Amino acid sequence: MTEFFRPDVQTLPRDQLRALQDERLRALIHRIFNQPIPFFRDKLQAAGIGPDDIKSVDDMPKIPRTVKQELRDDEAAHPPLGSYRGAPVSQCIRLSTSTGTTGRPTVILFTKHDLEVEYDAGCRSFMRQGRLPGQVVTHAHPGGLNGGQALLGGVIEAFGSLNVPVGMPSSADDIARAINLWRELKPDHYEMFGPVLHIFWDAAKGMGLDPEKDLNMKPPADIPQYRAVSAGLDAFAFLGSACDNDRGSHMCEDEAIAEAVEDETGEPVPDGTRGNLVVTSLTKDNAMLRYDLQDIVRIERDPCPCGETHARAFWEGRRADIVRAAGKEILPNDVHMSLSDMPELARPALEFQMSRTTDVSKLVVRVEAAEPSDELSARVKARLEERPRWSCSRPASSRGRSTSRSASSTSSCAGPYADRGAIAPITRAATARSPSRTAATGLRIQIAALMKRTPDISPSTIRNCCMGLIRRAPVSGCCSSIFEPPSERSVSRGADANIGETR
Repeated sequence: MTEFFRPDVQTLPRDQLRALQDERLRALIHRIFNQPIPFFRDKLQAAGIGPDDIKSVDDMPKIPRTVKQELRDDEAAHPPLGSYRGAPVSQCIRLSTSTGTTGRPTVILFTKHDLEVEYDAGCRSFMRQGRLPGQVVTHAHPGGLNGGQALLGGVIEAFGSLNVPVGMPSSADDIARAINLWRELKPDHYEMFGPVLHIFWDAAKGMGLDPEKDLNMKPPADIPQYRAVSAGLDAFAFLGSACDNDRGSHMCEDEAIAEAVEDETGEPVPDGTRGNLVVTSLTKDNAMLRYDLQDIVRIERDPCPCGETHARAFWEGRRADIVRAAGKEILPNDVHMSLSDMPELARPALEFQMSRTTDVSKLVVRVEAAEPSDELSARVKARLEERPRWSCSRPASSRGRSTSRSASSTSSCAGPYADRGAIAPITRAATARSPSRTAATGLRIQIAALMKRTPDISPSTIRNCCMGLIRRAPVSGCCSSIFEPPSERSVSRGADANIGETR
């Protein structure tokens, strides 16, 4: 039997849920004009929208979207915090900053009510995952101005669990201290991304421990792709998470309006179709209105067997990660889900690169394999050609698993490539056809190389190279391959991995 943290809200009939959204949207628009919130008021007025012109969710496309750079520009024009805040500093109790992965970090403010909204949403997520109050939960989010540690810790505590923050694995002493603590506590849950968990896993084995037996740690592979969706600290960190049915992440639609929209027009796309994630936080004091995160999602509203009525989102990747070829928009997740169930590629982690050459009809894919072969190369190519999801305007499968996120569209999930033997390229035409061309020229998948995995380079070594935490000679060419611009020779050997690059 499915249990809910807020059963009265999470099982609300969809017509009542929509009526609640309409009511809260109208209240937000009036607050923007009456309080006022100058940044959003000015945007609405520039679009010819008054306080009584937005009556329901159906009117959302009339409202202009806001992107991250506009928040940065507003902070610069109205220092130090901008004019888009819904609450004065005197009413806020926490300050964080964004990660800055797409530019200058922005400041994020929380009132007590803002935190309560996030904690409630996070507790719903824990309940969906089968968590129980009284359990021990550990995590390795960085602290300081990074808001992730405090926010996740607040959710853990609000849920009634023991919060064990160990911080990032920045040094050998930090890692050993965390592992020794875990030996005593044996946490019930490890809230960490795969690469960080890999670091602790490898370190525990290096200390002569069995991570599963001694630390109650699960292997850092097979992390589900669609288990959560977030609108970031700016808008709504704990926007949604998945139930046990693996049908996407249930979003908190009583607290937010989430849309999947066409990138150029801002118009909603049909359910099950890829579009930009645009979020309006309805009840927060520091609200966001039609905030376009430039994330690619699908949204589905058909009934879920778990009984929760809120719409479900499937996070597919970042718009900046798209590689365009043959009129199609291809995400690293497309390649990942095509190949993730091939054990010779996916264990211990699926690592590949995507790039487009001057031939606009061809997508080049480099894949790392334990034992490269012509037969494996042919099977990889066939898998990629058969995948019916090469477009951000077409529905996609709702299931999949991912072991890591892409660093960029041209070097996604790339591992340390050194002295691999490349297999001759294959250029057979694919069956997929370009929807934007009249000529019958389809997308051609080229397997540029299947590279042999080097087992002696651990994920922690890769991370340390990328983060600059160690300063020593490259291991099997690892560091030099990561940071040096790819030469013509290195490209031919598959060594053009820029996994140290940030957005």
